[in-house]
Amino acid sequence: MANVIYGDGCTVGEYSVAESDVIIGDDVKLGHLVVLRTGARIGNNAIIKDGVKTEGLCIIGENVVIGQNSVICEGSIINDNAIVGPSSVIGYNSAGKNKKTIVDHGQLIPAGARIESGRVGSPNQLSRDFSRLDMARYFQVEEG
Repeated sequence: MANVIYGDGCTVGEYSVAESDVIIGDDVKLGHLVVLRTGARIGNNAIIKDGVKTEGLCIIGENVVIGQNSVICEGSIINDNAIVGPSSVIGYNSAGKNKKTIVDHGQLIPAGARIESGRVGSPNQLSRDFSRLDMARYFQVEEG
């Protein structure tokens, strides 16, 4: 785990790995069997559930929840307070190439979604700002 920076108060589940050049913010919760590939950036207070995999340089913002068994592909940006439902794939197109994908602040991506490329939400669009309690309800995460 060369060049991996863990912030204060992080918890890491069993068999989770972070490759080189990964930065993990404060109070991040990584579930079991999480794989963070080279270049991943995880913001403060993020919750990364069991079996999540990142592919290359991607950014996961603060207070984001990534549901179990999801894949966040290279070039993807998940902005603050967003929720990605379980078994979703963000940033991978049907041609098998990674595409830049942006999930805007506060967006809710439903379980099993396949977001190939582009932008989900819009800075001009009013979107719900999910609180930690909302995220806990959605993913049945225990607060505390």
